[in-house]
Amino acid sequence: MPMKPKKNLLQVKESVEVFTPPEAVYPLLPFIPKGVVWESSDFGGAAITSVLRKAGREVVGSHIKDGQDFFSYQPEKWDVRVTNPPYNIKDSWLAHSYELGKPFFLLLPVDALASLSRGKLYKKYGAGVLIIENRVSFIVPSGKANNWFSSMWLIGNL
Repeated sequence: MPMKPKKNLLQVKESVEVFTPPEAVYPLLPFIPKGVVWESSDFGGAAITSVLRKAGREVVGSHIKDGQDFFSYQPEKWDVRVTNPPYNIKDSWLAHSYELGKPFFLLLPVDALASLSRGKLYKKYGAGVLIIENRVSFIVPSGKANNWFSSMWLIGNL
C-alpha cells in the first residue's frame, strides 16, 4: 500500500512548484537507462522533458493539475522516471517511487539523504547519488531564480 501524503499539491495554499533549468538535467543524461521516460511532474513545458527529447529520448509527461496524481496515476507505458518532485511531500514521493519498482531519478536537495524514514528506504532498496556540481538556479513562478541549497539526483531501483 503506497504511503500517501496528507495533502496533495492542489490542496496546498502556497506554491510549492519550482521549475528545473536545463543545466540541472544535462549531467544526468549519460546515466538514464534506455526506454520510455516518464516525467511525473510535467506541467506541459518542463525543462526535463525538453532536454530529454532533444537528446533523442521518448518522454511521457503527467501532472496533478491535469488530473494525473503521481500516487494514483501511471502512464500506459514507461520504463524509467525522471522528475523534480515537490519537496514538501518528498518522503511520500520517494517511498512510492521505490514501490513502483522501476528505475527513477529524483532531483532533490542534498540534505534529503538525511532522515530516519528515508534512511530506512535507502537501506532496504539501495540508492545512488549524482551530486550536481554547482547550485541549481531553480525558477519559481514569479520568474526569479533561487539557489539556496545544493542539489542531487537521487537514483533508485537501478
